[in-house]
Amino acid sequence: MLIGIVGLIGSGKDTVAEHLVTQHGYTKDSFAKSLKDAVSAMFNWDREMLEGNTESSRHWREQPDTFWSEKFGKPVTPRWVLQHFGTEVMRGNMYDAIWVDSCIGRYKGQNTVISDTRFPNEVKKIREHGGIISLVKRGEDPEWFTNYVEGNIEPTGIHSSEYAWAK
Repeated sequence: MLIGIVGLIGSGKDTVAEHLVTQHGYTKDSFAKSLKDAVSAMFNWDREMLEGNTESSRHWREQPDTFWSEKFGKPVTPRWVLQHFGTEVMRGNMYDAIWVDSCIGRYKGQNTVISDTRFPNEVKKIREHGGIISLVKRGEDPEWFTNYVEGNIEPTGIHSSEYAWAK
């Protein structure tokens, strides 16, 4: 069984995935695995810190990197690089399904959970492989998200990878 998990940031997607791994023998994979591998190599950033699995790594991902901020001439955080390199550079300019096909290419039919399902093409590919999508929610939805889902109002200041799965 292939399971894709969707939800807002901080909703507990990785927690649910870890439960499936430890309690039900699932393998955890990620659409962003290849992206994080590439960004780690290109920017000389610690691969584990890019995962954002700990409070300290999540904090680190939000801090501007001095070296790269100087090179870019603006504040550059690891989170920004992951979002913009992954979406605007690779998906937008090379191949929209680059991360999907990289991940699905590793899937060999075993019980697998993907905790970073963010875009409609990722949802579609999981379903094409007989998988299901599971929504994880924690608390009330923020107003910007409700406006997007119910009123089709595109959020400002929030990267599309945070909400595109909802449509």
